[in-house]
Amino acid sequence: MKTFLAAFSCLALFILLSSCPSLTKRCDHDLGVNCGNDCPGGCPDTCCCSGCDVDTCQVSFCEGCCCVEGVECWNDTCSGKPGFVCQGCCCEEGVECGTDTCAHKPGFKCQGCYCEVGVNCLTDTCNRTFEKYFGGAGADTGWAIAATNDGGYLLTGSYRNPTSLDYNIYLIKIDSLGNQKFARNSIYGSATDQEYGVDVMELSDKDLLILGNKNKGGTNWQLFLVRTDKDGIKRWEKDFGLTKLDLGFSFIQKTGGSGFLMYGYTETYVAANPSRGIESIIFESTTDGTAGTRSNIGGTNDDYGSCIEVANDGNYLLLTTIGKVPAPGHKLMLYKLDQSLTVLWQKEVITSCIPNQRGCVRRMPGGDGYLIAGAPLGGDMRLVHVDNNGDGGLNSDNYISILDVGVEHSISVIVLKDGNYAAVSDGMTLVKVRHDLTQVMWQKDFEASTSGVHAILEAADGGLVIVGTKYNTANSSADLYVIKTDENGELQTK
Repeated sequence: MKTFLAAFSCLALFILLSSCPSLTKRCDHDLGVNCGNDCPGGCPDTCCCSGCDVDTCQVSFCEGCCCVEGVECWNDTCSGKPGFVCQGCCCEEGVECGTDTCAHKPGFKCQGCYCEVGVNCLTDTCNRTFEKYFGGAGADTGWAIAATNDGGYLLTGSYRNPTSLDYNIYLIKIDSLGNQKFARNSIYGSATDQEYGVDVMELSDKDLLILGNKNKGGTNWQLFLVRTDKDGIKRWEKDFGLTKLDLGFSFIQKTGGSGFLMYGYTETYVAANPSRGIESIIFESTTDGTAGTRSNIGGTNDDYGSCIEVANDGNYLLLTTIGKVPAPGHKLMLYKLDQSLTVLWQKEVITSCIPNQRGCVRRMPGGDGYLIAGAPLGGDMRLVHVDNNGDGGLNSDNYISILDVGVEHSISVIVLKDGNYAAVSDGMTLVKVRHDLTQVMWQKDFEASTSGVHAILEAADGGLVIVGTKYNTANSSADLYVIKTDENGELQTK
């Protein structure tokens, strides 16, 4: 096809030149000089690259002409010469470029790889994957990741100041290649408290929102909400909670965008009835951080809320582990609440599960129910299908267990563009599972850990981006760790 187009282009050029005799010979000027003034009226401008509509030999635009090797073409397709050396220009998609750097288009697709400046496309290692560490000499952690509208990613976790040993919320923005755009590690909270980031999102106005947990000393924990501008500079920060144990792990923007809902668990708000122990709780906030209502969820034993999601109909879903009555043991429960935070129903998903686990719930494509990730007793990873009423989870045809994964605290799961699922455990075991939950398509193990329920995303090219924590030999400490694999869970090396 390329040969045909090249032949057709040159044939058209020959006809044009034949109809305009003054263009059948080369100009007498040097390369790069516009020869249009030498052409009689009615004929297009020419240059010393005979046949180019505009003078672009080395400086501008070669419109459909057959390039001469070694000439810099600003936007030429080189359609007739696969493997042609395009010196510094950005070839169009699908063109084979021998040594094109795509210098003006980072992320431009050339022969299936995603180039960065100076990378040879033909090696097919043009940074489709990456592995990055962020942190200092202290013990730093990664908890959550979110996509941004410009193709980059937000990361949050904790940064430990190596001098004061204080923990601060860590907020990092990276581009699609894993390059740091900014990092903020000491501008939220106070010098006397310890703050940890657990979830993050970009808002429609490009502001950023971070959910954290703040320790004010001893057992006094509070939820901590921070809103920043697009560069991570603080607009406001607010505490939610009282004087005991109040922790959050997941948040969403309310239906209609009128505020935010944060979900976790509490001891504070059951103080008047201590026999109820720990309960799951929803904290409500307006867009300016003003506290709204709070709603307790749970029974008479300890209950641990982990994940909140918008339901297919605009209401809300909560995933929590519930203490059994009578004890012992826990079960994984899915709650549905209306927009006034009234419970509509609750359904059992896993009969015997790890207590205080952080599971995850996601909407299925087309409004066809929900996908849930949890951990039964023994530490396996389990993915479960339920319908829009929360039913079906205990049917053996509607779940799959990935054995010997060793889940202790958290699982994050996503629905992929191809309809299948990717999940990562707290030991950073990454699996891809068929959409009908009948097969583990592949499994990869990375020597790292994750902590949150929003630790994985799918990239635009089908790769997977995961945030967690890993020991970095370069500074002899744990760092916030982020990897981007290809669509098969592989990390390429250059």
